[in-house]
Amino acid sequence: MRVSTKLTLAACLFAGITTAVCGGVLILLQQQQAAGLLVNLAGRQRMLTQRMTKEALEALQAATHDERADALDRLRGTTTLFDETLRALQDGGTTTDATGGRVALSAVTSEQAQDALLAGLRRWEPIRQQLDTALASDEPRPLLSAAVPVLLEHNVPLLKDMNNA
Repeated sequence: MRVSTKLTLAACLFAGITTAVCGGVLILLQQQQAAGLLVNLAGRQRMLTQRMTKEALEALQAATHDERADALDRLRGTTTLFDETLRALQDGGTTTDATGGRVALSAVTSEQAQDALLAGLRRWEPIRQQLDTALASDEPRPLLSAAVPVLLEHNVPLLKDMNNA
């Protein structure tokens, strides 16, 4: 075999190995990016449980109609985002990422995470029902007053469920 043939084969082998390594690195980076997104969304869920409580209390304590309307609008957005993300994490679907863009998620496959998400969904439902009823009302204050004790009772356990997800 001639030297030029050996060098050509060595160059082809080197190119093949380099391509395989680069492909593997790209696959690993995509997997890490997806895992990072899930971690960020789960962390945001924990923050949203706290934000809902704060916004509900702000709406109740608002001194003016405009302040109350602003707090209710923020609460509506927070509850929608929390619900959408919880369902997307559990069942797969789309939600909003930290930059405001839409992202498609596959359902979380870990049994432990699914159990935590299911527990969170069960804990979230009575809160969501109370808040949705209050937010849909022309006079939300009395309904929000009834929703706040439910929110306060389930807030920390819901935060823990989201932490376990």
